[in-house]
Amino acid sequence: MVQAFDLTDLNGNFKHTNTDGSECPCYGFYIYHPDMGRMVYITDTEFIKWKFKDINHILVSCDYQRKYIGEDNISKRTHILRGHMELETVKGFVKANKSNALRNIILCHMSDSNSNPDECVAEVKKVAGEGVCVRYAYRGLCVELKDSDCPF
Repeated sequence: MVQAFDLTDLNGNFKHTNTDGSECPCYGFYIYHPDMGRMVYITDTEFIKWKFKDINHILVSCDYQRKYIGEDNISKRTHILRGHMELETVKGFVKANKSNALRNIILCHMSDSNSNPDECVAEVKKVAGEGVCVRYAYRGLCVELKDSDCPF
């Protein structure tokens, strides 16, 4: 089963923008399969207003870390900040959706110049808790997702 949900703010506006600044409709996905369990996939949003119960796997964009955003290109900076998720927001989402069922967190959609994947993984591990495997997505990554007590 796959169920889409809108990635809008509390006023119903989509948070992601196109490079010209116009609103870009984006959706997250709740995915359930009996062998895998429950997963949420969320990208291209500034924050997530939804909370999920007993999620096993989170695949979420961790686009940037505020400390790496430069001041030189204002239009690019605005595009990065509007509709892209910062590490601290990801950590807040993980805290809000943490449960004994959580097994994996995969950080995706990371900026080459505005984030450090190893730092992001280390920070998310601090809030995810014991037994949760946290990693970042890279070309060729293959993860077997299971709904079991073993996080691998």
